[in-house]
Amino acid sequence: MSGEREKIEKAIGLFRSGDAAGAERLLKKVVAKSPAHFDALYMLGVLLHRTGRQEEAARYLSRAARAQPQNPDVHNTLGAALYAAGRPDDALAALTEAIRLAPERLETLINRADLYAALERFDEAAADYEAVLALDRAALPAYLRLAEIRLHAGAPEQALSVAEAALAMHPMSADVRCVRGNALCELGRFQEALADYDQALAFAPDVAGFHLNRAEALAALDRADEALESYDRALALAPGDAEIFAEKGNLLRRLDRLDDSVIAFNKAIALDPKCAAAYAGRAANLLEAGYRVEALRDYETLAELRGDANHLIELRGFIRRQMCDWSLAPTELSRIEANLREGREIVSAFAILSISGSEAINAQAARLMAPRALTHAPAPKRRFGEKIRIGYFSADFHEHATSHLLAAVLENADRAAFELIGFSFGPQSDDAYRRRISAAFDAFHDVRRLSDEAVAALAREAGVDVAVDLKGLTKGHRAGIFARRAAPIQVNYLGYPASMGAGYIDYIVADRIVIPPGAEADFAEKVIYLPDCYQPNDPSKAISGRAFSRADFGLPEDAFVFCCFNNSYKILPQIFDVWMRALTKTPNAVLWLIEDNKAAVENLGHAAAARGVDASRLVFSSRIRLDEHLARHKLADLFLDTSPYNAHTTASDAIFAGVPVLTCAGSTFAGRVAASLLNAAGLPNMIAENLAAYEALAIELASQPERLSAMRAHLESQGEASPLFDARRYARSLETAYAEIYRRSREGLEPDHIQVAGD
Repeated sequence: MSGEREKIEKAIGLFRSGDAAGAERLLKKVVAKSPAHFDALYMLGVLLHRTGRQEEAARYLSRAARAQPQNPDVHNTLGAALYAAGRPDDALAALTEAIRLAPERLETLINRADLYAALERFDEAAADYEAVLALDRAALPAYLRLAEIRLHAGAPEQALSVAEAALAMHPMSADVRCVRGNALCELGRFQEALADYDQALAFAPDVAGFHLNRAEALAALDRADEALESYDRALALAPGDAEIFAEKGNLLRRLDRLDDSVIAFNKAIALDPKCAAAYAGRAANLLEAGYRVEALRDYETLAELRGDANHLIELRGFIRRQMCDWSLAPTELSRIEANLREGREIVSAFAILSISGSEAINAQAARLMAPRALTHAPAPKRRFGEKIRIGYFSADFHEHATSHLLAAVLENADRAAFELIGFSFGPQSDDAYRRRISAAFDAFHDVRRLSDEAVAALAREAGVDVAVDLKGLTKGHRAGIFARRAAPIQVNYLGYPASMGAGYIDYIVADRIVIPPGAEADFAEKVIYLPDCYQPNDPSKAISGRAFSRADFGLPEDAFVFCCFNNSYKILPQIFDVWMRALTKTPNAVLWLIEDNKAAVENLGHAAAARGVDASRLVFSSRIRLDEHLARHKLADLFLDTSPYNAHTTASDAIFAGVPVLTCAGSTFAGRVAASLLNAAGLPNMIAENLAAYEALAIELASQPERLSAMRAHLESQGEASPLFDARRYARSLETAYAEIYRRSREGLEPDHIQVAGD
């Protein structure tokens, strides 16, 4: 044996015995003497690669490849070292060369597939894994990773097919059972997934990840106590796993155990300061509790962890707008548009409505956010001629704007032709509106603890013909219920003033002002056009008889009072500029606003001062009971609407209380609601075409009290005679639409636009 060969063999022995440093010294001596010695270069590269010195490993392996360019092993190992060194393009080139030299080498194909997957080049990764399986039908790693890729790409049916093929080859593999369970979960088949996780645990009871997956399936099946037990078993096996604490925190949050969930999230972050799921969960808790600054801090941390300044930009911007912090205003919409173009994650399409003047942007955001359609059991057959069953689904069947608007419509239903069923997934409540709403339904189900699949199954079993989603993609939505087809016909109504962007929502209820003819193309749904205004209203709403004075709310007795009782996130710099110019040109005027949060009050005061208006001319009042809120409207002279997101319920409340509303018609559904309300109320002259006209009219009206008095008199004389407050007329129009879309469905016709004729 030559001296060089002896040194190499000795180096191998030293490395195997744990003396990597001794092995390295011997190999470097060989290379120093014979710079092109392939075996020494290759072994030295392998040693350095395995001990984590990747750049140095790549240099020696590159020299080895030059010494023996036809050797596939050296190119394969070089690819691994280059990837570990953070040079993925060079790594791909090396692995591709190795495959060219040995196209049937499974290890190299798997390595390149893994690299493609890490680079999120999923189609190329899948092609390599499939090439491996074509060469070896029993290659378990290829099955597992191909299934994971299919899941990541949003193709659970394909993932399930791969898992089924793997199971045929490896029936005793716990990993295969687990990956099939994951595919079944994505398909909403949680009971079958649970059986797979149980089988995986029978094979490998001490794998924490299997207990974690089992917990998530149990949570989806509304078996919360068992899910928490599985989380705890997972933590007993992996007490340092931050992800498990974060997932447990998410379940505790769903169960309204917010304090316990915060403890879990904090524990996760303590274990792993980069645990994104924990920051997301804790931020949601903080936001729910009204701690906007703290929630924003966690969301900003999430963006930093992602290394992406645009991550969740729509939600972060929305929180800032709730506080009237407009620091992102100059760039926010363009950054959102960039996310939409790139198909990035959207967690709040609703947040975009308040800054977007484009229905196309709104629809794209909804498409990215809405859950995909899932398979489902067919609805039971029903006899034609039975009452049409309408299911209303909401989290807001309590003291909430949706219930304020809808109650009278339900109470005026034609009971001979329609059966109404309520599905409530909001908080438990015993307030007056909860009692009123639940009494208006023929059946009422509290489904807040049921999974989306269970709710959809309940609706199908109840024979619901038309499922009406009153939430859309707003906070607390359950769009997943409709992704599973709760009914043959599904309708977006009242809660979400935009397209849901989902093929499983068949119709949207509108009128010809909020969705003008020709604008239908921006909606995934077919449009139901009601004859007057799409928004229902309750003429029986009580207005308190309490005689409020301006002094009760800090309003000057002799001032002209502009008011806007919209949520603070709707107040944007452009409309605020108009308001401040109106105050400047109306020296005796004040602007009366709702105090949403202390930060908004402070920021608006600073914004007024920056525009030359004394902050004391902004008067803020807290929210109060609805009947008293309606009564205090009489203290205001003119309601100023916001743009591009209008007043909705707040506008109809003002009109009901007799206060004229001035709006600027926008270019989206959300921006044209007040125009629709004013048109139905007989005040189309209060709809400005642009902000310049809006500003001029606001200033003009402030000096013409007689015009405002005439409008007040008009509103007060209308009462229920106004189409806006004729609940019975509205109910008949809506039911005419329901009957028509039901007829089309029964006759096998595809959804189409519906125009309901007026009286």
